[in-house]
Amino acid sequence: MYSIPHCEDEATVFNIFNQLSDLDEDKIQAGNNTNASEAAHAYANRSGKQLKLLSAINRGRKLDETTVSRMQIHMKFNVPVTHRDNGEIKRKAVAMTRKSAATTHKKNKLQAKKNLSKKSKSKIITISDSETEATSSKKPKIKSESNDLHELEIEERKIMIKERAVAIREKEIDIRKKEAEIEALELANKKMRNDLEHAKQT
Repeated sequence: MYSIPHCEDEATVFNIFNQLSDLDEDKIQAGNNTNASEAAHAYANRSGKQLKLLSAINRGRKLDETTVSRMQIHMKFNVPVTHRDNGEIKRKAVAMTRKSAATTHKKNKLQAKKNLSKKSKSKIITISDSETEATSSKKPKIKSESNDLHELEIEERKIMIKERAVAIREKEIDIRKKEAEIEALELANKKMRNDLEHAKQT
């Protein structure tokens, strides 16, 4: 198997083109629509468009090598490429949501215990119909469920605010880094100018 960029002479290049032209259309398995080719174009265009011939061929070769290695890893170890965001911010956000879920779960357990203790203390023996007892026992449950939902919404909003604060801090850090780089460039330019003026004077 040859690849065009690694060919040493014209004869091998023409040989590759002849082999490609001799391929039967029946051997190439494809559907009766253009979905696969459109997806392939979008995947290949990520490395760049309107390139020179040699650079396009080299990038295509690299893309083919990466796809083959991904396929081999998937076939050998059953580990697919998910393209998920596993960056530091995403991991922190997931950890925060886990923490908040654990805290809300603990709070819900504590509230349930408190409600049970209150109910056991405030039990009054009364003779009434079974329907009135059922309605009276349902009302506090509905209230506690609505309170739990309200608390969960508050915790989710707190998490969202924390995530936004983290993102804003990271943006501020990036801006400060860029400002420091600009200041360093300006200082270097001033030094260069001073050196040139000093050289001209001498």
